[in-house]
Amino acid sequence: RLKLDAKGFDVGGDAALNGIPVRAAWRQEFAPTPVMARYTVAATIDERQRETLGLPIADYLRGPTAAEVTVDSDGKGSFRVAGNFKLDASTMALDVIDWRKPAGVPGQASYSAKWEGRGPLQVERASLQAGDLKAQGSAVFDDGALTQADIRDLEYAGNVFGMMPHPERNSEKL
Repeated sequence: RLKLDAKGFDVGGDAALNGIPVRAAWRQEFAPTPVMARYTVAATIDERQRETLGLPIADYLRGPTAAEVTVDSDGKGSFRVAGNFKLDASTMALDVIDWRKPAGVPGQASYSAKWEGRGPLQVERASLQAGDLKAQGSAVFDDGALTQADIRDLEYAGNVFGMMPHPERNSEKL
């Protein structure tokens, strides 16, 4: 569908991304605004489709995941990205802490990030709540590699941890 008005246009509907069915929307402004373009993609994908999309989720997430990702562009090369994920039908496992979430147990994850068009991707907020595991933090990725991770809150198996980055180590590579 296409909707055109004096301020801009909207395009949206069912589409395919690398052969995967998605719902997509695009809002484009004509006059300068802080958000010149907004792109939204929503789909339910499994591990095979995540692999097709080049998403490095490894073995800790299996099964269908409902996802919605929105990208805002200022039209000058800077982007803000937000993602929301419903994990109820997924199985999850973090072997390092011997944790599992079976399918059918509620779960959700979200993040917001910014990228200035070059340099690192800054994940300003990331959160996970799945079964008895809750976590919140932030991260920095440079050239696709994780260079910083700050876990502010972690709750697991009835234990609550609060962690802060060490100021002198904040710029060190992991």
